[in-house]
Amino acid sequence: MATLPGMWERTITVSSGSKSFGVTGWRVGWSVGPEDLISCLLVVHQSADGVCATPTQEAVARCIEKEITTLNQPESHFCTQREKLLEKRDVSVQLLREAGFVPCVPDAGFFVMADWSSVATEEMVRDGSVSSPDFLFVKWFLKNLGILTIPPSAFYGEENNKHICSRYVRFCFCKTDDNFDKARQILKDIPKLKRIQ
Repeated sequence: MATLPGMWERTITVSSGSKSFGVTGWRVGWSVGPEDLISCLLVVHQSADGVCATPTQEAVARCIEKEITTLNQPESHFCTQREKLLEKRDVSVQLLREAGFVPCVPDAGFFVMADWSSVATEEMVRDGSVSSPDFLFVKWFLKNLGILTIPPSAFYGEENNKHICSRYVRFCFCKTDDNFDKARQILKDIPKLKRIQ
């Protein structure tokens, strides 16, 4: 975005070691932009951020320094990461399709959104304690199959078309091969029962 004409002056680019280097629990991030915007961001950041351990900051800084020396070369982490993630995305999509889900294949990122309605039964979404169907499906899926997904309606307000995503769940595909093998065993047993109308 910031490389488009006239956009540098009004864009803050935000990134993190969590996604860039696969250290999701570290919560080390950075922002880049024009000084006037970054100075405003610093005011908010100093009041809103918790403590970030110095060793994790140092580790991410070293990863960045190393990556700069290999940027745009075949051995670059970002080049190899892209290839690995595409493979994992394709495995996830295949597993979901075989189980009866209808996945939306992303061009980037770490998540696949999938329509679960073709594998759901009334039992899965009967609990009246939660109103959104995706939350009910996620709850059933975790309790009965041990697979945690994310209900996308959590990212919507009631007034923002929350219903559009109520039959979808979000699967993370930056997983190990062992996790994929376990998921394959679990997902192959999902019964293809009567679709919820």
